[in-house]
Amino acid sequence: MNWVSASLVNQKREQKREIQVLRVCSEKRRLKIFDLSAETYDSRENFFEWLTRIKSQRKKLFSKARGRVLEIGAGTGRNLEVLKSAPGVTSLTCVDTSGPMCEVLASKIGAFSSTEIEMSRNVSKGMHRA
Repeated sequence: MNWVSASLVNQKREQKREIQVLRVCSEKRRLKIFDLSAETYDSRENFFEWLTRIKSQRKKLFSKARGRVLEIGAGTGRNLEVLKSAPGVTSLTCVDTSGPMCEVLASKIGAFSSTEIEMSRNVSKGMHRA
Protein backbone atom coordinates (compact mmCIF):
# COMPACT_ATOMS: atom_id res chain seq x y z
CA MET A 1 0.00 0.00 0.00
CA ASN A 2 1.47 3.34 -0.97
CA TRP A 3 1.33 6.59 0.97
CA VAL A 4 -1.73 7.94 -0.93
CA SER A 5 -3.74 4.76 -0.38
CA ALA A 6 -2.88 4.69 3.32
CA SER A 7 -3.87 8.32 3.65
CA LEU A 8 -7.25 7.68 2.00
CA VAL A 9 -7.90 4.68 4.24
CA ASN A 10 -7.15 6.78 7.34
CA GLN A 11 -9.42 9.58 6.09
CA LYS A 12 -12.28 7.12 5.60
CA ARG A 13 -11.78 5.70 9.10
CA GLU A 14 -11.84 9.18 10.60
CA GLN A 15 -14.96 10.08 8.63
CA LYS A 16 -16.69 6.95 9.93
CA ARG A 17 -15.76 7.89 13.52
CA GLU A 18 -17.05 11.44 13.01
CA ILE A 19 -20.32 10.15 11.58
CA GLN A 20 -20.75 7.81 14.57
CA VAL A 21 -20.14 10.70 16.98
CA LEU A 22 -22.63 12.88 15.09
CA ARG A 23 -25.24 10.11 15.19
CA VAL A 24 -24.90 9.82 18.97
CA CYS A 25 -25.17 13.58 19.43
CA SER A 26 -28.10 13.80 17.03
CA GLU A 27 -29.98 11.02 18.82
CA LYS A 28 -29.47 12.71 22.18
CA ARG A 29 -30.69 15.99 20.73
CA ARG A 30 -33.67 14.31 19.12
CA LEU A 31 -34.69 12.69 22.40
CA LYS A 32 -34.27 16.02 24.21
CA ILE A 33 -36.61 17.67 21.69
CA PHE A 34 -39.30 15.05 22.38
CA ASP A 35 -38.78 15.43 26.13
CA LEU A 36 -39.19 19.21 25.93
CA SER A 37 -42.18 19.14 23.58
CA ALA A 38 -44.24 16.42 25.28
CA GLU A 39 -46.81 18.79 26.81
CA THR A 40 -47.51 20.62 23.54
CA TYR A 41 -46.92 17.74 21.12
CA ASP A 42 -50.57 16.75 20.66
CA SER A 43 -51.83 20.27 19.98
CA ARG A 44 -49.18 20.78 17.29
CA GLU A 45 -49.82 17.39 15.72
CA ASN A 46 -53.60 17.96 15.66
CA PHE A 47 -53.18 20.70 13.06
CA PHE A 48 -50.80 18.61 10.95
CA GLU A 49 -53.18 15.64 11.06
CA TRP A 50 -56.12 17.81 10.08
CA LEU A 51 -54.13 19.26 7.20
CA THR A 52 -52.99 15.87 5.88
CA ARG A 53 -56.18 13.97 6.79
CA ILE A 54 -54.01 11.33 8.38
CA LYS A 55 -56.49 10.67 11.19
CA SER A 56 -58.92 8.88 8.85
CA GLN A 57 -56.04 6.84 7.43
CA ARG A 58 -54.98 5.91 10.97
CA LYS A 59 -58.49 4.68 11.75
CA LYS A 60 -58.58 2.60 8.58
CA LEU A 61 -55.13 1.11 9.22
CA PHE A 62 -55.61 0.30 12.90
CA SER A 63 -59.11 -1.12 12.42
CA LYS A 64 -57.31 -4.18 11.03
CA ALA A 65 -55.22 -4.72 14.18
CA ARG A 66 -55.83 -8.02 15.97
CA GLY A 67 -54.75 -9.71 19.20
CA ARG A 68 -51.88 -8.37 21.27
CA VAL A 69 -50.51 -5.12 19.83
CA LEU A 70 -47.06 -3.69 20.56
CA GLU A 71 -46.62 -0.02 19.69
CA ILE A 72 -42.97 1.02 19.70
CA GLY A 73 -42.47 4.78 19.81
CA ALA A 74 -45.94 5.32 21.27
CA GLY A 75 -45.12 8.90 22.27
CA THR A 76 -48.07 10.64 23.88
CA GLY A 77 -50.48 7.86 22.91
CA ARG A 78 -52.01 9.41 19.82
CA ASN A 79 -53.02 5.94 18.60
CA LEU A 80 -54.66 4.85 21.87
CA GLU A 81 -58.20 5.86 20.99
CA VAL A 82 -58.14 4.16 17.61
CA LEU A 83 -56.44 1.00 18.87
CA LYS A 84 -58.76 0.79 21.86
CA SER A 85 -61.80 0.86 19.58
CA ALA A 86 -60.36 -1.71 17.14
CA PRO A 87 -62.59 -4.77 17.64
CA GLY A 88 -59.81 -7.35 17.40
CA VAL A 89 -57.32 -5.81 19.85
CA THR A 90 -57.16 -7.78 23.11
CA SER A 91 -54.19 -6.00 24.69
CA LEU A 92 -51.88 -3.12 23.92
CA THR A 93 -48.28 -2.58 25.03
CA CYS A 94 -46.93 0.94 24.48
CA VAL A 95 -43.18 1.60 24.53
CA ASP A 96 -41.34 4.92 24.34
CA THR A 97 -37.96 6.18 25.53
CA SER A 98 -39.04 9.73 26.44
CA GLY A 99 -40.06 10.06 30.09
CA PRO A 100 -42.21 13.18 29.54
CA MET A 101 -43.94 11.57 26.55
CA CYS A 102 -44.67 8.52 28.72
CA GLU A 103 -46.16 10.77 31.41
CA VAL A 104 -48.66 12.18 28.90
CA LEU A 105 -49.32 8.64 27.65
CA ALA A 106 -49.93 7.40 31.21
CA SER A 107 -52.53 10.11 31.79
CA LYS A 108 -54.42 8.90 28.70
CA ILE A 109 -54.23 5.20 29.57
CA GLY A 110 -56.43 5.71 32.63
CA ALA A 111 -59.38 6.53 30.38
CA PHE A 112 -59.31 3.10 28.72
CA SER A 113 -60.25 0.39 31.18
CA SER A 114 -61.88 -2.19 28.88
CA THR A 115 -58.68 -2.99 26.95
CA GLU A 116 -55.60 -4.30 28.75
CA ILE A 117 -52.93 -1.63 28.26
CA GLU A 118 -49.31 -1.69 29.46
CA MET A 119 -46.66 0.99 29.17
CA SER A 120 -42.87 0.87 29.33
CA ARG A 121 -39.90 3.20 28.79
CA ASN A 122 -37.67 0.19 28.14
CA VAL A 123 -38.23 -1.85 24.98
CA SER A 124 -37.01 -5.08 26.58
CA LYS A 125 -39.38 -4.61 29.55
CA GLY A 126 -42.29 -3.81 27.26
CA MET A 127 -41.79 -6.99 25.26
CA HIS A 128 -41.79 -9.40 28.22
CA ARG A 129 -44.88 -10.10 30.27
CA ALA A 130 -44.76 -11.23 33.88
